Amino acid sequence: MRSSSAEALANVVYDSLSKGRDVVLIAPTGFGKTLLSPHLFLKARSEGFAFNLIHVVPTRALVKEIYEEKFAWLSGEGYQVGYQSQDRLEGGGKSSFYLKDIVVTTLDSFLWNIYRIPVAEIAKVVEGKSQGHFYPVLASILTSIVVFDEAHLYLGEGSRDSRTLMVPVLRALKAYKVPFLIETATIPSIVMGSVLDDADISRGDVDVVYVCSRCNSQVNKIKSLGFNVKVVGPDEEYYKRNKYEWETRLVSQDQALEEALELSEEKLVLVVLNTVKRAVNFYKSIDQPSKVLIHGMLTERDRKQAYERIRRLKEDGRGVIVSTQVIEVGVEVDADILISDLAPVESIAQRAGRLCRSGRSCRPQVLLIEPFDEKLGHGVYDEEIVKGTLEEIKSRINGSGIKAIEWRLLDSENSRASYIDILETLYEAKPRSPSRSFLADVASQYLEGEASPHRLISFLNDYNAWDAFKSTLLVKLLIEGGDPKEDFVVTGLDKASRMGECLDVNESGVKIAVLTVKERGLTGLEYMYSRTVKEALGFVKRKFSPSMFVRGLRGEFEKLPGKVEGVRDLYILVKRSCYVEGEGIVFQA
Repeated sequence: MRSSSAEALANVVYDSLSKGRDVVLIAPTGFGKTLLSPHLFLKARSEGFAFNLIHVVPTRALVKEIYEEKFAWLSGEGYQVGYQSQDRLEGGGKSSFYLKDIVVTTLDSFLWNIYRIPVAEIAKVVEGKSQGHFYPVLASILTSIVVFDEAHLYLGEGSRDSRTLMVPVLRALKAYKVPFLIETATIPSIVMGSVLDDADISRGDVDVVYVCSRCNSQVNKIKSLGFNVKVVGPDEEYYKRNKYEWETRLVSQDQALEEALELSEEKLVLVVLNTVKRAVNFYKSIDQPSKVLIHGMLTERDRKQAYERIRRLKEDGRGVIVSTQVIEVGVEVDADILISDLAPVESIAQRAGRLCRSGRSCRPQVLLIEPFDEKLGHGVYDEEIVKGTLEEIKSRINGSGIKAIEWRLLDSENSRASYIDILETLYEAKPRSPSRSFLADVASQYLEGEASPHRLISFLNDYNAWDAFKSTLLVKLLIEGGDPKEDFVVTGLDKASRMGECLDVNESGVKIAVLTVKERGLTGLEYMYSRTVKEALGFVKRKFSPSMFVRGLRGEFEKLPGKVEGVRDLYILVKRSCYVEGEGIVFQA
C-alpha cells in the first residue's frame, strides 16, 4: 500500500539522486525506510531517470518479508515485482538476473552478480565451463537505482569481508553513474566517512538525508566532515506515535530470568542473547507455555512454526520471545520489554527498535544483562566496544533510567540522549578497521574494467584470496533422517566449518545427501562421503577455492550408483543428536 510519509521522504531523496548526488539516508528504527523504494522506482520510471530498482538486504528473511508484504502492492498497479535469494517463494517472482521492474535481493546474490559471476550460474562459471550470461544482469544494474538497506550490517565495523567487497562496488557504481542510496539507522559518522573515502567518493558529492526533529551531535559531526546534510523532520503523527519514556536498567542473569517470567504474565517480552547456546538455555529455563525461540540455526519447519507462534503471542500481547541477533532485521515483532545481552550500542538500538512499533500506548523498558564472569560480547562482538557501551550507559542512567536514553528517535533533549550520541562517542576514539586492501584494489580494477570472470577467478585461485567471498557461499544442512524440503538449515560455509562435532566425518570425507534426478524426472536422496566437502570445511589442510569445490563435487557425483540425469541439491548431514525439535541445531563453536 502507498505511504504518504514514505512518498514525501522519497521526493527529498529523489531530488538529490536526480541531480547526480549520492545519498545516505539516516532515519530511526521502525521509520519505514524500506517503503521509500517503491516510490523512488515509480518517480524514476515516470521521469525516465532509471528503468528499474534493485533493493539489497542482508538476509533471506528480509527478502521474503519485503517481497511478500512491502512491495507486493506494486503488482496490483501493473509492475513486475521480483526477488533473488536461495529460497523459493510463492508467486513465481524469482529473478536471478534482476529483470523484473523492482527486485529485492540478498547481499550475497548482488555481490556475485555485480562481480560478473551470475548467481544462477556460479557452478558453471567457477568451474570454467562458461563465462555465464553476465551482460543481462549488468545491464539491469546499470539502468537501476540501487538501494542498500540495513547497510550498517555490511559496511559497519565488524564486517570486514563484506566491506572489502562493497567498497569497490560503491566506487564502480559511482564511476558508471548508477544512482545509489545507502540506508541505515545506526552507522557512526566516522565509519560512514571512511567507507566513502575508501570508495573515492567525494564527501562534497554526498547528501545525507537525516530524519530528526531536535536532532543530535551526529548531525553537526556529519556537517563538520564535509557532507551536505538535509534535515527532514518526521511528520507529527509519527513523532506522537514514537515519543516514549524509555526506561533502561542493568540486571544480572538471574534477575533477567526472574523479570522475564514476571513481566511476561501481562506483557510481551523480547529476550535477545548473543549466541545460539545462550538463547536455547534461556528458553529452556522459562517454565511457561507462552514462549517461542528464534535463531539462525532453526530448520525451515521450525522457523515457520516459530513465526506462527510469534504471531499468536503478538495477538495475545503477552509471553516471551527468545532470540539471537537475527531478530534485529527481518522479524516483525512488537514487544513491550527488551531483555538483552550487552552488545555494541548500535545492536542494542536495533533490538530496542523491536519494541512499541504500532503506535499504541506503551512504556518500553530496556533491561541489559551485565555479565558476571563471561567475556563482554561473548566472543561475538568487539570487547572494547561492548565495554565502552556499558560505561556510556552506566554514566547516563544514574539509577532510575527514566528519560536517560532515547532508543528510537534521533533527538536529544534535556537529560535524555539519543542512542546515536552514544554511538558517536564510542567510535570517535576507536581506530577504524581498514576497508582498503590489495584485494579491494584488484576488485576495483576488475569492476571498472572489461576482464572476464575467469580472470577474476584465476586471480583469487592464484593468491588464495577467496576468504572474503567465503561468507557469501551458502550451504544446506540436513538433519539426519529429515525431510529435505523442511528439515534443513541454510548457513554460511564458514559457520558449517565450525560444526565438526555435529557432522559425520571419517577418512573418506564428510557425509552428505545429494538430491538426484533420475529417469522420468524422479528425484531421490543419495548418501555418500565427500572428500571435497571435507576439504572445503577445512578438515583437510588444503587451499580452498570454489573452482576446486565444484570440480571435486562433479567428479564425486559421477560415481553415484544408477543412471543420474542431474543433481538438484546438496546437503551436509547433521547428526540427530545435535538437533532438538523447536530448538534447532546447537553446537560448540
